[in-house]
Amino acid sequence: MMDAQEGRVRMGTVIAVASQKGGVGKTTTALNLGFSLSRLGSKVLLLDGDPQGGLSFASNVKKRAKGSLVDVLRGRLSARDAVTLTRDGQIGVVSMGCADPSDVDLVERTGRDGLFSGLVAEFARGFDCTLIDVPGGVGSFSRALLAASDRVVGVLTCAALSVRSLPSLLKALQSLGAKDETGPQLAGLVVTMVDTRRDPDRELLARLREKLPPGALFETVIPLDNRFELASLRSLPVAMLPSAAEPARAYMSLAMELRARLARSQGESDDDRDVGLF
Repeated sequence: MMDAQEGRVRMGTVIAVASQKGGVGKTTTALNLGFSLSRLGSKVLLLDGDPQGGLSFASNVKKRAKGSLVDVLRGRLSARDAVTLTRDGQIGVVSMGCADPSDVDLVERTGRDGLFSGLVAEFARGFDCTLIDVPGGVGSFSRALLAASDRVVGVLTCAALSVRSLPSLLKALQSLGAKDETGPQLAGLVVTMVDTRRDPDRELLARLREKLPPGALFETVIPLDNRFELASLRSLPVAMLPSAAEPARAYMSLAMELRARLARSQGESDDDRDVGLF
């Protein structure tokens, strides 16, 4: 979904960043993809959907937030007041806010009750694009966040366990109606932590491209780079680190590829997609 005049993702697009397996770079992808989309002109909301709060820590939002998703669920705060904006106003962040087991129970119960679609829509109002960091697994909350999304960016690594978890994600989308286009559609799969110096990584990546349907994988791959870990320790997108142009470029490439895919899904012309910063 693109604004043809400004090259932005259209108002209200909700994208789940998801994987059935943990430790694949899902939170890193949500943060850095969101930051890159904001640099391309989109006003982006980052919604921390993981009770572990990884995105909240990675963005350092807790120091400035008035409240959290849990506060909204408990009626202590409005959805709008739970959004913390960056200095330039291009990115908003909603933290998870799970402090104890009762908070996790509340989140899971809300997911089972089917209330998240309306809540996510309320958070997304006023933003061109909302990226949700969806927790791993197939729990009720994960499914509720997927159901509240328009598109899904799947994340996996060049590791056997990660690849073997892929069918679970695809089956979850199919059960939500993705196959007949009544539910969230797969925008694409991105492979992270790729070390092209290793034969196993190159071989598995080649096999994925061969076995998966055309276009299932993004052309962009995210390299294995210790600067992502350094950025995480400093609670920053990698592009804000000095001397991190190479890893930052990968997520900018992914953002541009995602924009193009969303534009094509809406039947927009190549001329429309080429309007804008890039």
